Amino acid sequence: MNQIIRVRLTWAEIEECGHWAVKRSVENYRLERSHRYGFIGTGLDNHFHGCLGEKAVAKHFGIKLTADELGKVDVDPYEVRATEYHSGRLVLHPGDRDHSPFVLARVHELPDVLLMGWIMGNRGKRKEWWGECQPEKPKDRPAFWVPNGELWNMADLEAREDVR
Repeated sequence: MNQIIRVRLTWAEIEECGHWAVKRSVENYRLERSHRYGFIGTGLDNHFHGCLGEKAVAKHFGIKLTADELGKVDVDPYEVRATEYHSGRLVLHPGDRDHSPFVLARVHELPDVLLMGWIMGNRGKRKEWWGECQPEKPKDRPAFWVPNGELWNMADLEAREDVR
Protein backbone atom coordinates (compact mmCIF):
# COMPACT_ATOMS: atom_id res chain seq x y z
CA MET A 1 0.00 0.00 0.00
CA ASN A 2 1.34 3.41 -0.99
CA GLN A 3 1.97 5.77 1.90
CA ILE A 4 0.15 9.07 1.32
CA ILE A 5 1.84 12.17 2.69
CA ARG A 6 -0.51 14.90 3.96
CA VAL A 7 1.01 18.39 3.80
CA ARG A 8 -0.91 21.18 5.52
CA LEU A 9 -0.48 24.56 3.82
CA THR A 10 -1.18 27.77 5.66
CA TRP A 11 -3.85 30.06 4.28
CA ALA A 12 -1.09 32.59 3.55
CA GLU A 13 0.74 29.95 1.46
CA ILE A 14 -2.48 29.16 -0.41
CA GLU A 15 -3.04 32.86 -1.10
CA GLU A 16 0.56 33.15 -2.31
CA CYS A 17 -0.15 30.30 -4.76
CA GLY A 18 -3.12 32.29 -6.04
CA HIS A 19 -0.86 35.26 -6.75
CA TRP A 20 1.65 33.03 -8.52
CA ALA A 21 -1.12 31.48 -10.63
CA VAL A 22 -2.29 34.90 -11.78
CA LYS A 23 1.31 35.90 -12.52
CA ARG A 24 1.81 32.78 -14.66
CA SER A 25 -1.45 33.33 -16.55
CA VAL A 26 -0.77 37.02 -17.22
CA GLU A 27 2.76 36.22 -18.35
CA ASN A 28 1.45 33.61 -20.80
CA TYR A 29 -1.03 36.10 -22.25
CA ARG A 30 1.60 38.86 -22.42
CA LEU A 31 4.06 36.63 -24.26
CA GLU A 32 1.24 35.19 -26.43
CA ARG A 33 2.14 31.65 -25.43
CA SER A 34 -0.22 28.95 -26.59
CA HIS A 35 -1.30 26.14 -24.30
CA ARG A 36 0.74 22.99 -24.53
CA TYR A 37 -0.56 19.57 -25.49
CA GLY A 38 -3.89 20.78 -26.81
CA PHE A 39 -5.17 22.17 -23.51
CA ILE A 40 -8.24 24.39 -23.92
CA GLY A 41 -9.13 27.10 -21.41
CA THR A 42 -7.55 30.02 -19.58
CA GLY A 43 -5.27 27.83 -17.51
CA LEU A 44 -5.77 29.88 -14.34
CA ASP A 45 -7.23 26.93 -12.38
CA ASN A 46 -4.47 24.67 -13.63
CA HIS A 47 -1.81 27.19 -12.62
CA PHE A 48 -3.38 27.52 -9.16
CA HIS A 49 -3.62 23.77 -8.63
CA GLY A 50 -0.08 23.33 -9.93
CA CYS A 51 1.26 26.00 -7.59
CA LEU A 52 -0.49 24.35 -4.63
CA GLY A 53 1.08 21.01 -5.51
CA GLU A 54 4.52 22.55 -5.98
CA LYS A 55 4.25 24.45 -2.70
CA ALA A 56 3.29 21.24 -0.85
CA VAL A 57 6.16 19.25 -2.36
CA ALA A 58 8.61 22.05 -1.55
CA LYS A 59 7.32 22.28 2.00
CA HIS A 60 7.51 18.51 2.50
CA PHE A 61 11.11 18.30 1.28
CA GLY A 62 12.22 21.56 2.91
CA ILE A 63 12.97 23.28 -0.40
CA LYS A 64 12.57 27.06 -0.71
CA LEU A 65 10.17 27.91 -3.52
CA THR A 66 9.65 31.38 -4.95
CA ALA A 67 7.65 32.69 -7.89
CA ASP A 68 10.85 33.48 -9.79
CA GLU A 69 11.88 29.83 -9.72
CA LEU A 70 8.64 28.57 -11.25
CA GLY A 71 8.74 27.39 -14.84
CA LYS A 72 11.94 25.35 -14.69
CA VAL A 73 11.99 22.02 -12.90
CA ASP A 74 8.94 22.41 -10.68
CA VAL A 75 10.62 21.82 -7.32
CA ASP A 76 14.17 20.90 -8.27
CA PRO A 77 14.77 17.97 -8.65
CA TYR A 78 11.08 16.96 -8.48
CA GLU A 79 8.42 17.50 -11.12
CA VAL A 80 4.91 17.91 -9.75
CA ARG A 81 1.56 17.05 -11.28
CA ALA A 82 -1.47 18.33 -9.40
CA THR A 83 -5.11 17.38 -9.68
CA GLU A 84 -8.24 18.72 -8.07
CA TYR A 85 -9.98 15.37 -8.46
CA HIS A 86 -10.26 12.80 -5.68
CA SER A 87 -9.33 9.98 -8.07
CA GLY A 88 -7.16 12.06 -10.42
CA ARG A 89 -4.13 10.43 -11.98
CA LEU A 90 -0.59 11.56 -12.62
CA VAL A 91 -0.38 12.76 -16.20
CA LEU A 92 2.73 12.64 -18.37
CA HIS A 93 3.39 13.89 -21.89
CA PRO A 94 5.88 12.53 -24.43
CA GLY A 95 8.19 15.54 -23.97
CA ASP A 96 8.40 15.24 -20.19
CA ARG A 97 11.80 14.47 -18.71
CA ASP A 98 12.50 10.74 -18.68
CA HIS A 99 14.92 10.76 -15.75
CA SER A 100 13.03 13.02 -13.36
CA PRO A 101 10.74 11.89 -10.55
CA PHE A 102 7.12 13.05 -10.99
CA VAL A 103 5.01 13.46 -7.85
CA LEU A 104 1.20 13.41 -7.87
CA ALA A 105 -0.36 16.04 -5.58
CA ARG A 106 -4.10 16.07 -4.92
CA VAL A 107 -5.37 19.51 -3.95
CA HIS A 108 -9.05 18.75 -3.29
CA GLU A 109 -8.80 18.88 0.55
CA LEU A 110 -7.39 22.36 1.21
CA PRO A 111 -5.65 23.39 3.33
CA ASP A 112 -4.23 19.87 3.06
CA VAL A 113 -2.49 18.65 -0.08
CA LEU A 114 -2.07 14.90 -0.47
CA LEU A 115 1.17 13.62 -1.99
CA MET A 116 -0.09 10.37 -3.45
CA GLY A 117 3.11 8.84 -4.82
CA TRP A 118 5.60 9.23 -7.61
CA ILE A 119 7.14 7.63 -10.69
CA MET A 120 10.14 8.29 -12.91
CA GLY A 121 9.18 9.88 -16.21
CA ASN A 122 10.40 7.03 -18.38
CA ARG A 123 8.58 4.46 -16.21
CA GLY A 124 5.29 6.34 -16.52
CA LYS A 125 5.31 6.55 -20.30
CA ARG A 126 3.92 3.10 -20.96
CA LYS A 127 2.04 2.48 -24.18
CA GLU A 128 -0.93 0.93 -22.36
CA TRP A 129 -1.35 4.13 -20.30
CA TRP A 130 -1.58 6.39 -23.37
CA GLY A 131 -4.98 7.83 -24.22
CA GLU A 132 -7.89 9.88 -22.98
CA CYS A 133 -8.58 7.87 -19.86
CA GLN A 134 -8.86 10.45 -17.07
CA PRO A 135 -12.24 9.42 -15.61
CA GLU A 136 -13.22 12.97 -14.65
CA LYS A 137 -12.26 14.41 -18.05
CA PRO A 138 -13.26 11.83 -20.65
CA LYS A 139 -12.66 14.20 -23.57
CA ASP A 140 -9.37 15.56 -22.28
CA ARG A 141 -6.21 15.67 -24.36
CA PRO A 142 -4.27 12.44 -24.94
CA ALA A 143 -1.45 11.76 -22.50
CA PHE A 144 0.02 9.02 -20.38
CA TRP A 145 -2.37 8.61 -17.41
CA VAL A 146 -0.51 6.65 -14.73
CA PRO A 147 -2.89 4.44 -12.72
CA ASN A 148 -2.85 5.39 -9.05
CA GLY A 149 -1.99 1.84 -8.02
CA GLU A 150 1.22 2.06 -10.08
CA LEU A 151 2.64 5.06 -8.21
CA TRP A 152 5.64 4.38 -6.01
CA ASN A 153 5.74 5.07 -2.30
CA MET A 154 6.73 8.61 -1.23
CA ALA A 155 9.01 7.14 1.45
CA ASP A 156 11.03 5.48 -1.32
CA LEU A 157 11.51 8.84 -3.04
CA GLU A 158 12.74 10.43 0.17
CA ALA A 159 15.33 7.66 0.55
CA ARG A 160 16.75 7.95 -2.99
CA GLU A 161 20.06 9.75 -3.31
CA ASP A 162 20.17 9.66 -7.12
CA VAL A 163 17.36 12.19 -7.59
CA ARG A 164 18.74 14.93 -5.32
